[in-house]
Amino acid sequence: MEEPRDLAADALATWRVNDRGNATLLRAVPRKGLAARPAGSRGRVVAKVLAHRHHVRLAWLRVNGPERVAGLPRFSNVAQPARADLARAFKASGRAVERLRADALAGRKRLSSFKGNPVRFLAYLVAHDAHHRGQIALVLKQHGMKLPDAVALRGLWSTGTSENRERRSVAGRSPLRRSRAVVAQTRVSRRCAAETPPRLR
Repeated sequence: MEEPRDLAADALATWRVNDRGNATLLRAVPRKGLAARPAGSRGRVVAKVLAHRHHVRLAWLRVNGPERVAGLPRFSNVAQPARADLARAFKASGRAVERLRADALAGRKRLSSFKGNPVRFLAYLVAHDAHHRGQIALVLKQHGMKLPDAVALRGLWSTGTSENRERRSVAGRSPLRRSRAVVAQTRVSRRCAAETPPRLR
């Protein structure tokens, strides 16, 4: 019988996978791409979309206590943030979200939003980040700066677990557990393929 999963650890791992996707995208945006704007729109340039994502994190952190945003970077509405500054900001706000989520799951803090549910809070932030990742990918494509497949089809969708690491984990199990693990892994792979939009295959 499998041991019960540590859902708090799973939630933390999920958030870190999301942040790795953000970092992958930020590294992949061409320098000119940071100034790209949605075609036919007066909306935000890519760099400001990235800054907006960081500021949304700060807004929800502040709702749960102004001390949670103390010392965290903010960006002017006028200036276009540099890549390095955005990377530092995402790292800082990502850790602050981790701390708030950990406090909520441990019962040390009741969230002042999302009806106190830390899982709903996490889901909202991941969905918000993913929405804007897709927006940025489309803007770059509109300006002839399509993201490479390694980023668009793999980097932004990474589960955070390499095949080799999983194989090593499976190899250390008993023959029966190894067989079950391989069958389970195959089922998951088939299910993921079935759920992936045809254009992404």
